[in-house]
Amino acid sequence: MTALAGLSEAAKKLEDRSLRLSVTVPGAMDVSGVADTKNARADLTMRSEQNGEHRELRLLLVGTDFYLQIAAGVPGLAPGVWWHVDASAVPADSVLNPHKIVDTRTFLGGMVTAEKVGAGSYQGTLDKETFSAGGKVAPASPGPAAEQVPFTARVDEQGRLSELVIETGATGGPVRARYSDFGAPVTVEAPAPAKVIEMPAQMRDGLLR
Repeated sequence: MTALAGLSEAAKKLEDRSLRLSVTVPGAMDVSGVADTKNARADLTMRSEQNGEHRELRLLLVGTDFYLQIAAGVPGLAPGVWWHVDASAVPADSVLNPHKIVDTRTFLGGMVTAEKVGAGSYQGTLDKETFSAGGKVAPASPGPAAEQVPFTARVDEQGRLSELVIETGATGGPVRARYSDFGAPVTVEAPAPAKVIEMPAQMRDGLLR
């Protein structure tokens, strides 16, 4: 098996498997929490800094129900309220979609080259356009080095992707993703009904798109 195929297989092993994740995208957001997308369960916290203000969102996926809580930083929306919408209303490519957040193809969908450099260690390059598009654009054939983004990755003893570091060249440092606690039970309960409000269409269009 080539290094490219081996790393792709390691990433694929994370699909439909419960796990804990921590993703840092400098200058954009941090995401942490647990997810079991096979059984439609997730509890994720997303933090970001925008115009010097801290923004924090909490996302829950409980079966066919999606809940969003604005913890801080969204003008006009009271913190602490749980906004509810059917999970099918959250676009597949939304940055708030738990399935999208967990999907490693968001980062590795544009993998162009890979080389095994040690036990459980890899390095390689990603297609810049595919990476910038969050994996939604198919990678072209390998182009100039300027159009590629270097990365390193680690795989655990069971052959599962456990860490990914992408050197984007951003001033805040590399993109980092860590995955652990594979197979651990993920228990997520819906908020108390008294604290839940149905998400209006205008809010869905503004936050979920």
